[in-house]
Amino acid sequence: MQTSLHKLLVGFNWSLIRMSKQNHYYPPRLNLDENQTVDSLLKELDKVVAFLKAPEYSYMVKDRDRYSNLK
Repeated sequence: MQTSLHKLLVGFNWSLIRMSKQNHYYPPRLNLDENQTVDSLLKELDKVVAFLKAPEYSYMVKDRDRYSNLK
């Protein structure tokens, strides 16, 4: 399951980058490491879903993981 989720994530990444270049959106930053757990792969897929729901708001999304340690 882990390898199939990774392949799905890599395919989505390619499509999102292409779509972002055509429409001038900021693509989501996805972690494409092959040795991720299933939970972290699902988290990355949630980023893809959030981007596909509203790509025009992609410039407003901040890196929440980077700032979570400050609270």
